[in-house]
Amino acid sequence: MTDEEKNEIINAIRAESVDVNDLEKVETLDDATSLPATQNGKVVTVPISLLAKPAIDAAANADAAAEHAEEEANKATEAATSANAAAKEAQKTADMNVFLSKDEFKEIEPEDDKLYFVFENEE
Repeated sequence: MTDEEKNEIINAIRAESVDVNDLEKVETLDDATSLPATQNGKVVTVPISLLAKPAIDAAANADAAAEHAEEEANKATEAATSANAAAKEAQKTADMNVFLSKDEFKEIEPEDDKLYFVFENEE
């Protein structure tokens, strides 16, 4: 092949080619396809949405996991709040109850808000 024939082929290719900087710019990937690829020996194009699918699925899974974690954290907070309230109530009840022998009970002036448990001395 001569240099002249090579130049004719190159010029023909250039005449049919489009500079990538001259391509239309779009705002969305809807209905966009990739550059040609091969699959099973055939040249194919791939919708961009298929290329993004693994990332979209991973993001959805991450969102679901985060939501589940937030729900579990809320349940744990509620359980801790309930346990704290129960502990305070138990302490309040414990503070109100006094265990005394009969002799000890005779020596004090009872307070109205306490419950006294008097037991027999085993002496």
